Amino acid sequence: MASTKLRHYFETHRIHVKTNYPVKNVLRKPEMSGRMAKWSVKLSAYDLIYEPRNAIKSQALADFVADFSSDIQNEVDLEAQQLGENLESWTLYTDGASNVRGVGLGILLKSPQGDIIPQAIRCEFPATNYEAEYEALIAGLELAKNMNIENLQVYVNSLLITNHYNGSYAVKGEKLIEYLGILKKLARYFDIFTLEQVPREDNAEADALANMGSSIRIPDGTPIPILHILYHATNPQDKEVAGIQDPGALYPEEDPKSWTVPIMRYLKEGRIPGDEKPKAFRMKVSRFTIINNI
Repeated sequence: MASTKLRHYFETHRIHVKTNYPVKNVLRKPEMSGRMAKWSVKLSAYDLIYEPRNAIKSQALADFVADFSSDIQNEVDLEAQQLGENLESWTLYTDGASNVRGVGLGILLKSPQGDIIPQAIRCEFPATNYEAEYEALIAGLELAKNMNIENLQVYVNSLLITNHYNGSYAVKGEKLIEYLGILKKLARYFDIFTLEQVPREDNAEADALANMGSSIRIPDGTPIPILHILYHATNPQDKEVAGIQDPGALYPEEDPKSWTVPIMRYLKEGRIPGDEKPKAFRMKVSRFTIINNI
């Protein structure tokens, strides 16, 4: 609730959380229910520091409210119980792509509650298709290991890798032998581990991530937003979204009196109006972004 109401403060300042409960450890455990997982993802965007509470007076009101939230006590107890249990398996889909544009890896990790962690990775070294498949699988297992996942089901496109792992195929080549050794070492980390081959159409998401990783080169830290368009551009109910407007109308940035002008100027040029306080103005502008120069 606090991060929603005070989002601008959370985005621009380091937040110190005073608590005697292991909130930090709870939010970083992967074995959690849907609500806890969503809280963890949302709070990970902020610079939070958890510290032990040293003054009870400053927490008196918060404790009073928490003590009387009895209507959600049963749900909280259930979620706390599930933190120590691993009821279901996580699912990992991986794929590798090697072509004239480069080498890409696709990873899609799914929690028992249906939450997903997608990754598109570009390799800055040449590799064959089989090597790219191994690299993607090993990168996915490293991700699952770092999240302390215990039960993992893995699906790959490559029949060769699957049969290498179960011993049906002989391994040829020193490099593939090294890859198989790393794979078996990582597999031993998990309490329950299965590796199965699936048709490419059943692994389409990881395949798309691998192709994206191999095809484009993006600077570090640059996000790739995925926009969802609900209607065709020709839909008469959505002409305004498609940019079809009255020819005589002014765009907001063309109207010198529009409130959007100083915001657009700051986002494009970094200029802060002289009559604005810099810190307050930056907080206000943090709610906006420019898409397609709009």
